[in-house]
Amino acid sequence: MKLIDYVEFNGNRYYIDNDILTLNNKRVESINKIINLDYFSELKELHLTNNLITVIEGLDHLKNLKILQLNDNKIKVLGGLERLENLEELILSNRELTTASIRNFKKMKRRRIDFSFGVTYNTPLTKLKKIPDIIKKIIDPEKLEHVHKLDRVHFSDFGDFSLNFDVVYYMKSQDYLLYKDTQQEINFRIKEAFEKEGIEMAFPTQTIFLEK
Repeated sequence: MKLIDYVEFNGNRYYIDNDILTLNNKRVESINKIINLDYFSELKELHLTNNLITVIEGLDHLKNLKILQLNDNKIKVLGGLERLENLEELILSNRELTTASIRNFKKMKRRRIDFSFGVTYNTPLTKLKKIPDIIKKIIDPEKLEHVHKLDRVHFSDFGDFSLNFDVVYYMKSQDYLLYKDTQQEINFRIKEAFEKEGIEMAFPTQTIFLEK
């Protein structure tokens, strides 16, 4: 059992929340100066926006890290990421991308895709609850060869004219054409599945009430 659930920097404690550590605007000069970070090999996200970091280092033990946010720092060298096998997103500012030198920088292999769709308000709750499972069956890496994994699908909000769902999945490749072909196939399969279930896709509508 882990006895430590926080890291320290400049005498302050910062707690890990759902495998996410946020240290934005803390004047961090070096990741190595974040005390106890090596205890959290299961960390999924590390957010270090608007600090003073010049070199990416001290991350080798974060084998499960998926998102690393380093925009608005002073990055001079893009390196130190070779062992982050599960890293899917590296977030840098445009300035850092154009001024930093590249050292053994592994090209990101995967593309993150997010899209949304809406169904009509008269969709019964029983059918509404079926939608996440429908999407999970469609965006299945065993059925779509270029899909790495489905990350999430959720009923997200009540829109002006639709009940909205958000979907996030990852492609195995950064290739844009493969992404467009895969998304097209997903769209076709969603439309087909919804027609079979009697679920209607939403389109902008307006109801006008007239006083008598």
